[in-house]
Amino acid sequence: MRNYIRILITLLIFQSNHLLCQDTLYILDYEPTIKSVFESYDFNSDSYTLYATSWSERVGSLANGLGSFYIRDTSALNSIKHEWQLLESLDFYDCGYDFIFYMCKENEIIEVLKLNLFCKSLTSSNGNAFEFDPDKLKVLQNKGDTLGKFIFDYSTRQEAIKSMDSLLLDSSFFIPKRNYLDWYSSEGYFMFDYSFDPKFKPELDTLIINLESEIQSIYPNDIFKIEHCGSSPWGNYLFRIYSSESLFNKFDLYEKTLDFSIYDAFSIEAYKKTTFNKK
Repeated sequence: MRNYIRILITLLIFQSNHLLCQDTLYILDYEPTIKSVFESYDFNSDSYTLYATSWSERVGSLANGLGSFYIRDTSALNSIKHEWQLLESLDFYDCGYDFIFYMCKENEIIEVLKLNLFCKSLTSSNGNAFEFDPDKLKVLQNKGDTLGKFIFDYSTRQEAIKSMDSLLLDSSFFIPKRNYLDWYSSEGYFMFDYSFDPKFKPELDTLIINLESEIQSIYPNDIFKIEHCGSSPWGNYLFRIYSSESLFNKFDLYEKTLDFSIYDAFSIEAYKKTTFNKK
């Protein structure tokens, strides 16, 4: 028997908070499929490592017992690929998790997966979501080596950058959030407001690309990163720019909404690799 999820698309038209009409646009019968979470990876042909950082607080549970670990053995990775045949889900939970998995190829993070055992949900940075049976964790037992968690705090940005550079060269450490340490590539950040006609709202991803090109053309020697951080129905987007203070001082393309904020806390979350197997 085939299982379907029926999706009902309904158009509601309001005027002054009163419902004028309701019309069903279409009904879609969606058939969820079962597929391997890692079906796109050929573990036999390249060098892959799966890192798992544990956030579970369920004492005595399998998740808590596994702890944080990493797996680089090809046969173990293929075993997980075979066992994790999961049902795709339309529910994309991304709030709270017991594990975060980092799939790495040649030491580069290529996919991040977050597991919420309470919701039985596994979500991927690639846009996929799956229903996850907690029993599927059993395939991870005795497959990898332990990771020990370390938090390094620094009083100055210079100290933190020097330590970060050293850790990145140390193959015994894994740094999961290396792409999110804004202080590593910028002195701080500021915000600006981008206004538009609400009738012609620009597509956000395209707008960011255009803004990056515009700013780079005006300030070619400055390094920066743009991040969308808010919007309103009246016709504006709020953006944050991670940059140097010098870019903030000369930036006049759009209205700045805050003074330049300089980082005052510098922390690195790192995991030390070990050589013994998980029990």
